[in-house]
Amino acid sequence: MSTMKKPRIRHVFLTYAETDSAAADKLSRLLDARADVQVFTPNSLSVGENWQTRLRHALERSDVFILLVSPDSLASPWVLHQLGAAWSLAIPIIPVLADRSIGPKLPPPVTVEPDRFVMLDDLRTPGDLDVYLSVEDEEAIACGK
Repeated sequence: MSTMKKPRIRHVFLTYAETDSAAADKLSRLLDARADVQVFTPNSLSVGENWQTRLRHALERSDVFILLVSPDSLASPWVLHQLGAAWSLAIPIIPVLADRSIGPKLPPPVTVEPDRFVMLDDLRTPGDLDVYLSVEDEEAIACGK
């Protein structure tokens, strides 16, 4: 009988603008490759289902909210709506920037110190996400509380 602990499953809500789907696919593949992560994206919704309820439940059960930040996501009412919902639920928010120049333009509640940005180009392997998904003290993650 093995005494190894199973890794805690982290429920991750990943949001992005539709125009950023290629970048989101890269990030989603990195997350999906981890045994300790279950990812929800708006693409997880099926045609004909009660998408509003499913979206709300996915947000409520999320341990981490990842925002793929681009000019298009910052201009998307749906992305900003989901961001506001995550903030109101006190879900830790991890902004993943498609471009470093976007950092100073982040809206509250994702305004973070420049050294707290996660650059999409810096994420090459699933392990590159460890520091953001394994933090015990979730205050260490940018969460805008």
